[in-house]
Amino acid sequence: MTAPELTATDRDVVWAAYTAAEGAVDAIERADRASGCARCGHATTVMTPVGQVISRRFTGYESWTNLAGRRLCAVCVWVYRHRPLRTETHLVTRDPATLRTANSALLHQVLSTTVAADTAVIVPLRPGRKHLLPDAR
Repeated sequence: MTAPELTATDRDVVWAAYTAAEGAVDAIERADRASGCARCGHATTVMTPVGQVISRRFTGYESWTNLAGRRLCAVCVWVYRHRPLRTETHLVTRDPATLRTANSALLHQVLSTTVAADTAVIVPLRPGRKHLLPDAR
């Protein structure tokens, strides 16, 4: 049995970026606290132990929805392991789901006007040092 895909309003910035970069995820479902992802609370067909994805020195738990969770869904594994998300500037939109690398000209264009409510701009100040996309709103 395949669970229904999340709608655009259910997706956070990470889910929108993943959908744009990798395509839709199989078997997305709303999970209970025991089986859901520690970061987002959803479940996918592949769940990975938290310790295999983030280091013991990781401190970015403040936005996680299930601190007792022991696994991460495929989407959250991707957001923490995909290095370009920590080294390059990106624009993410929710509907339609898009993920674009932004050069300085595009970044200036976007930030010189009001940023739309369905758009997130991720700008790493010290590339590679912090995961910004998981906390983007």
